[in-house]
Amino acid sequence: MPHPKKKAAVKSLKPPDKNAFTLVALVIFAAILFIGFSMNNNQSPKIENEVSEPVSKEFSDLVITMGKIPGKEKTPVYSLVIYGDGSVFYEGVDSVGIIGVQSSKITTGKVNELANYFSEINFSSLKDIYTCQESGTAATTVTFTNNGKTKNVFDYCGPEELRSLEKKIDEVTNSKQWIEGKPQY
Repeated sequence: MPHPKKKAAVKSLKPPDKNAFTLVALVIFAAILFIGFSMNNNQSPKIENEVSEPVSKEFSDLVITMGKIPGKEKTPVYSLVIYGDGSVFYEGVDSVGIIGVQSSKITTGKVNELANYFSEINFSSLKDIYTCQESGTAATTVTFTNNGKTKNVFDYCGPEELRSLEKKIDEVTNSKQWIEGKPQY
């Protein structure tokens, strides 16, 4: 016969509720932010064999992060961190071609294009969280930090301009090379 205290403890366990998914998503989001900010001491880590371009003063402390968080269906789970000097860091977690950390470099012109796109869609005026009735939907987090100001958006079912921004981040960083596992030059 099981010990009475152990039996009571087992009975008190409940299956995870729908808030458990939200908690996991927030933990992943916090990890993405930690990676982004821990690597940013007004300079990004050096990428070997890369020639650095001058960093525009306007974007010297720029950090853009995007994280893809799983839903019920199998979708790519990864994060991207982009710095003002063009350094790009990817971490593949699940359902991607390359698992682990990868790095690359984009031109400061591409960084400028991406930063301007945030302005075009008025990212700073978007809601902090977009949700929908459908539970278990994959989500995306996007964070924009510049000039000491940070804006985070958690997107379950956001507006088209937010979805367009997420696609733009993937395009500019060429994340397809890691998500599909095929280098794209």
